[in-house]
Amino acid sequence: MISEVNLFYKIDFSRDKELIIGLALHLKPTLNRLKYNMNLRNPILKEIKDEYPDAFEMSVIASRILEREYGLSIDENEIGYIAMYFGAAIERLKAKTKKINNVAIICASGMGTAQLLATKVRRTFPWLNIIGKYPSYKLEEAIKGNADLILTTVPLDINIVNIPVIKISSILSKDDIEKIGEILNFEGNTLDARVTLISLFDEKLFAKNIKIKDKFEIINYLSDMLYKNKC
Repeated sequence: MISEVNLFYKIDFSRDKELIIGLALHLKPTLNRLKYNMNLRNPILKEIKDEYPDAFEMSVIASRILEREYGLSIDENEIGYIAMYFGAAIERLKAKTKKINNVAIICASGMGTAQLLATKVRRTFPWLNIIGKYPSYKLEEAIKGNADLILTTVPLDINIVNIPVIKISSILSKDDIEKIGEILNFEGNTLDARVTLISLFDEKLFAKNIKIKDKFEIINYLSDMLYKNKC
């Protein structure tokens, strides 16, 4: 179940012993209830959906393993209980992950270039705090300024730095923005960003070169496609 969640959401809970033990203890009676059709109402199902939508969606994915392995149908009440374990795991992951807030900018020379770069970074990632702009020979000063991330236009000896360092151009290109975005996501600034776009699509649900006359015919066509694929 944890592997399935990782496959879809790119979040690895395999080292979370609390989640593994919690699920193991919870699922034994759960399987017995499902086997003997003992429906258990979840009184906080709506609250779980509203407050922990990510955890609930993960549990929907995870429950498919139970359905496949045991041939059982998992209803929303049971999925809601499983979601509580994934919700707790998400909170633990957030607590362990250091967020990137403070950024130092290193340039070869010329504070004008550094100022322009800082402005572009703020515009693109407005939640980041630019703690300073430094020439390359003041790297140690930048590190002492409690930077969580260093953006540099010149090569640095990253062996002396215990924080992420990204080499970028002075114009902050599209590729630079993608590199910064990747490290921000990796460091856990947002859970949703970890969900890869490809996991939201099913190749069986694509249609191309179709001739449709109006929006109602489109809705009917797509609805039929969903029904035929049992989605």
